[in-house]
Amino acid sequence: MGNRQQIKKVNYPSMKIIGPKEYEITGLKNTDFASQKEAILALKEEDIDEEGIQCLCSLISQSINLQYLILDMKQNKITVQFIKRIAFAMSKCKTLSTLQVKIKDKVEIQSEDVYNLFDYLSSCKNIKQLIAYIENHNIQDQNVLNICETLAKFINLSSLTFLCCNNIHKQDQEIKIINKLKKIKRLVRLKIIFYGVC
Repeated sequence: MGNRQQIKKVNYPSMKIIGPKEYEITGLKNTDFASQKEAILALKEEDIDEEGIQCLCSLISQSINLQYLILDMKQNKITVQFIKRIAFAMSKCKTLSTLQVKIKDKVEIQSEDVYNLFDYLSSCKNIKQLIAYIENHNIQDQNVLNICETLAKFINLSSLTFLCCNNIHKQDQEIKIINKLKKIKRLVRLKIIFYGVC
């Protein structure tokens, strides 16, 4: 008789996958944010006062471990001044290599300010992987094209994921966006996704 394989079924206990820890600006200075390698910075329905901005900028610029940051803009009025300051702080974080930016539909932000956000963030020279979620109906097609242009300023970018959900229905506009992103040099990996309705 040939060899018979015995297959034994083993039940393993379920494992909980732990992702990055989420933080809010309120009370940030009393947390372990500065010691994290991965973190989510959630901008929710909260008042972002001067003290909170100063604390955030200080913790980001002083971090020696932070490698992966998710900037999750959910329900806030984002000002140009806030964008400038957080981008400046992130540019001082030498360990940051992966950045994920989520701009949800309920965020009160102007199209040109979204452009400025990525423009200022491009000063973060160490970022190699960028994931950009643009899910805001206030951002017009032409502004999306402008945003794509400023992504080329990330000089060390090798991986880009671009997800756009602002009701772009014209196929020619989608083609223009794709062509803009394909022109970015140094990219090894490019993923583009369009959503019809957010």
